[in-house]
Amino acid sequence: MGILHEYSDGDTVFEAYIAGIDDCPGPTVLLAHDWSGINAGMRRNAERIAELGYTCFALDVYGKGRRGDEPGDNHHLMNRMLEDRAELRRRLLAGLTAATEHPSVDSSRIAALGYCFGGLCVLDMARANPANLKGVIRRAWRAQAAEHRPAGADRGKRDGAAWLGRPDGAP
Repeated sequence: MGILHEYSDGDTVFEAYIAGIDDCPGPTVLLAHDWSGINAGMRRNAERIAELGYTCFALDVYGKGRRGDEPGDNHHLMNRMLEDRAELRRRLLAGLTAATEHPSVDSSRIAALGYCFGGLCVLDMARANPANLKGVIRRAWRAQAAEHRPAGADRGKRDGAAWLGRPDGAP
C-alpha cells in the first residue's frame, strides 16, 4: 500500500501518492492525474505501476484536499490550470523536484506517464526540459495536444510516446 506525501511550491501544499516504496532507490514513474485529481482510481493505477517494479510518484497539481468527482465534470479544476500554463508548469516541476528528493526514487531514472489532462501535463513537463526526466508517455482518448499547446512552446528534447484512440463504436 502506498503513502501520502506532502510537498510544497511557495504557499501551496500538495499531496502526492507514492506506491512501491523500497529501501533503495529505484526507477520511477511520475503519474500525472486526470482532471479529477488524485483519487481512488489514480491510487489503483499507482499500485499497478508499483507491481511492475517501479516506484510510482503520483503528482498532485491541484493542491492538498482539492479533488474532483471521478465520474463527474471537473472543468472547474482543470480549466484554471489550462488558463495559467506557467502556474501548471511550476506545479509539475515542484512535483518532479519532490520526487527526486524521496529516498525511494532514483533521480537518474525517471519517466512521466499521464492520461487525458495528465497527458497534457507530461507533455508540458517534457517541454520544460528538466535534466532528470528521461521520457514521457501520454495516453489520450482523443487528440488534444495541438489544441492545448501553450503559445511559443517548443517541442522539447525528451523521448515520448502517445496512444490515441476512441471508444468502441465511435465514428
